Amino acid sequence: MRGADVTALAQYERARFALAEAQRVDEVMSIHDEIDHVRLYAKQIQDKELLVEAAQFQMKVEQKLGVLLAAAKEAGQIAGGRPKKGIENNPFPRVTLAEVGVDKNLANRARKFASLPEGVFAEMVNDVRDRVQSGKAITINAPRPNEASRIQNADDLD
Repeated sequence: MRGADVTALAQYERARFALAEAQRVDEVMSIHDEIDHVRLYAKQIQDKELLVEAAQFQMKVEQKLGVLLAAAKEAGQIAGGRPKKGIENNPFPRVTLAEVGVDKNLANRARKFASLPEGVFAEMVNDVRDRVQSGKAITINAPRPNEASRIQNADDLD
């Protein structure tokens, strides 16, 4: 193994441990950024196994982000919609997704992943491995959450 390979693997292992401990959106976003770097490196060196692991882990990170965003929104910590008039002196101002570093596309994916039943989500994660290893993956991005309906519909046919 080359030095950079060991570094990427160590980075991946640190991210896995950190995700288990993460309790805040900013912590999960840090992990998301770190695993993005691992995926880019895996693409550069054409390491399919590392790429599969990173893509699957990124999906799990996004699912955890969705859970945390839902909890924060329920607790009133994340602003939704337009600010209400007459609340200028709020001692605990709510933050927007952009202020915590979450773009709307990531937030949408995270919410959808978090709302999926565990079995459907696990099947999507495994599908990434199958697509990459079989060479059928045109892009190596995680499947879109709307693919869950395709998987769930296929299960209904059985």
